Amino acid sequence: MRLGLLTCNECDDITEAILSYLGFDVERIDWNCLRWTHPIGIFLYVDVLNVLSVAEKKGLEIVTTCNLCYKTIKDVHRYLWNNPELMDVLSDIIPYKGFGNCSHVIDVLYGEIQVIRDFVERELDLAVAIHPGCYYSGSRLKRLCRALGAKVSCAEFCCGMSYLRAGDAERSLEMARDLLELAKFDSNADLIVTACSSCLTHLEMAQDSLRRLGEIDFEIPILHYVQLLAICMGLDESIRVTPRDEVVKRILGNGVR
Repeated sequence: MRLGLLTCNECDDITEAILSYLGFDVERIDWNCLRWTHPIGIFLYVDVLNVLSVAEKKGLEIVTTCNLCYKTIKDVHRYLWNNPELMDVLSDIIPYKGFGNCSHVIDVLYGEIQVIRDFVERELDLAVAIHPGCYYSGSRLKRLCRALGAKVSCAEFCCGMSYLRAGDAERSLEMARDLLELAKFDSNADLIVTACSSCLTHLEMAQDSLRRLGEIDFEIPILHYVQLLAICMGLDESIRVTPRDEVVKRILGNGVR
């Protein structure tokens, strides 16, 4: 299968490496994070249509690691498909026949879950709190984490990113704190694993802010699933902002299957 990976976040290189390792033909598609720059309306439709048009022309299925990108493309595609007059007007400007498709990277990986079990070099003997993020179900993320050997619990409410986008930074931090405390104390998790790169970025920034403000006195590693999978496959340790050295050592210290 030929996949067009949206280049919009820190997980792109890792995702491309994993998908290529699993046998997919991957090509990058450059774009901007549309919902940060456009409200719902004609400019958003045009930008999404540009992405769909590029993918359709090259015969690529769009893949994203971000729930918001995923939902935006799906919603705009559905809206334009159900409003043929607007589609006709826009198609005069941007050639598009309406056959583009967008998949979440978790769905693509779920289709390869048995292959992932076979490829994984290290058993993940850790407690994981999954955070699928808004607009996405956690069932596949849960099974993918279990395929790595993890003990899984859930933290399935909003991380607070939506409130940050709405300008309510205080409420955004409150929601992030609630999620972090749930994972740390209620679930006794060793790390949080999310399906959404926007959630990853927000939770890392929020955890740092909450520690500096004295509202929490702990740290918990946060990884996107592709980062966790890369570690378990021996591809990339992907250390970033949140302290992860200890949990990565524990993963790498587990026996090879």
